[in-house]
Amino acid sequence: MTSKNLFRLCVAVMLAGCLSAGVQAATTLSLTGFPNARTVFDTDTGTDDYRLALGAMEKVNNIWRPEQEQRVGGQLHRETVEAPSGFSADEVYQHFLTQLEAMDARELFSCQGRRCGSSNSWANNHFGIKQLYGLDQHQYYGAFEIVGADRQLYFVALYTVRRGNKRIYGHVEVLHSRTGIEGLIAARPEVIGQQLLQRGFYVLPGFRVGQGGLQQEEQHLQALTAALRKQRLLRVAVVGHDYGDGGEQSRQETALGYARYVRELLIQGGIDEARLEIYGLGSLAPDRRAARNLRVEIVRLDG
Repeated sequence: MTSKNLFRLCVAVMLAGCLSAGVQAATTLSLTGFPNARTVFDTDTGTDDYRLALGAMEKVNNIWRPEQEQRVGGQLHRETVEAPSGFSADEVYQHFLTQLEAMDARELFSCQGRRCGSSNSWANNHFGIKQLYGLDQHQYYGAFEIVGADRQLYFVALYTVRRGNKRIYGHVEVLHSRTGIEGLIAARPEVIGQQLLQRGFYVLPGFRVGQGGLQQEEQHLQALTAALRKQRLLRVAVVGHDYGDGGEQSRQETALGYARYVRELLIQGGIDEARLEIYGLGSLAPDRRAARNLRVEIVRLDG
């Protein structure tokens, strides 16, 4: 059976919001399938105990498991494909990664080659799909988080591998989380550090304005603090964005307050104040989707 060029990684959870006709609308997260790939495995199911791997495979007490994982519940779609000959595991991985990046997916963890651990363990202990058992040096894994335009939360696990017979397999899992955006997962500190070094910025999750004032979720702050501790020579700007009522000067002052608040939290966590500058841009810099969402970004300063 050949997969269609456009397959829908269906996260077919029915939303409670009703249309004018009273019909519930289903939300899906769609990725373009790898051209001419053969579908090996395809299923949808609900789960209360999905294990999202956030680390390499390791053996503890004779049991293979990810060094870190997050358990979440929701509607799960899993699909395994065999790529046509002439392609590499890296090319299949990049095919899906490019689409995830276009969706503003937030990387939680990634690895490649032997740094991922045993491919046998990924295939048989974690995914339970024997076709994914390949060469340790030719494997790629990534875990991602996506907040959809409908404010729904999705987690994506992507794994590709080359087998000893040179066949290339790709596996994608998409979970539509039941928790909504309150269930955001903290990225690994090394991932945050890589994003600051390579992309130059990191959007801090878990920042909001609540009834009691400014709030920052602790797990995301701890991950950022740990990343800055590891990158001891890195200087950053804490940049606030606001799109509230009032004039632009008022929004910039409010946004500066966001940045000042996060900087103080980082200082309390042991980050040297001399490494932290603050700016408030108000509504002058919408995010990559041109969305007007209040947020705090951490931006690398060169020099």
